[in-house]
Amino acid sequence: MLRKIYFLSILFLFLFFCGIKREEKVFGLAKEQVLEESPSLQKIDNFTLEGFTETGKKRWELRADSADVEEDLVKMKHVKATIWGEEGSVNLESNKGAYDKKENKISLIENVLIKTSEGTRLTTERLVWDVQRQEANTNDEVVVEKENLTAKGKGATALTEVKKVELKENVEVRVEPKTVITCKGPLELEYDKNMAKFYEDVEVVDERGKIYADRMDVFFNPQDKKIEKVFAYGNVRILHEGNTAYAEEAVYEAKESRVILKGKPKLVIGVER
Repeated sequence: MLRKIYFLSILFLFLFFCGIKREEKVFGLAKEQVLEESPSLQKIDNFTLEGFTETGKKRWELRADSADVEEDLVKMKHVKATIWGEEGSVNLESNKGAYDKKENKISLIENVLIKTSEGTRLTTERLVWDVQRQEANTNDEVVVEKENLTAKGKGATALTEVKKVELKENVEVRVEPKTVITCKGPLELEYDKNMAKFYEDVEVVDERGKIYADRMDVFFNPQDKKIEKVFAYGNVRILHEGNTAYAEEAVYEAKESRVILKGKPKLVIGVER
């Protein structure tokens, strides 16, 4: 009986760790697969890959200084790619990369940079570009910059044209000149709508005070990209000039420096807590 239990325990651990390895590959190849040296069927200098739309229009182009072609994998060095969309282009680059022929995914490794023609920059150390879905994913630390906004977090999903970016956890956003917004995550940045959605334990800190809530929707002015309006939901607490306000919901209008409290509002004068 003890032998049977011991055998089942070993089997469970084996399946568990195999499951972890499989899950690590959900977003593409493991880093070691890209970096390790292995025999190749063919070595190509000035390697090029191209993708086209159904109408024959070039959709994307990838170039590498060199490539080692294996059976189902192409390992590349000094990768640069361009994707053309309806409203602009996106450039991707990295020190190393790998193209998985079966999955139709491209893994980018080391000093990964995405730049859009509209001025958005995304940097990380590892990213997987799903060619079919035109989507980029990473589980690593990410920095997204555009104009006066810098967002940091761990793990991200972005549409290839970087119109929408989701940072998974440990989010910090800095909005010039002095506003800092943090949350456990996720954060959804929708650049085409000039808005950001923050989830779980959200905190806004600037020279005017602090706002806490379970969730916040922040809207930016389309011209100067400054915060225009904030909608706060759940356990709202606002600290300002030594006073503390509580509510279930709140709306902050930056231009008028006005706060509207909704749902059991309460104001405590001269106490911050």
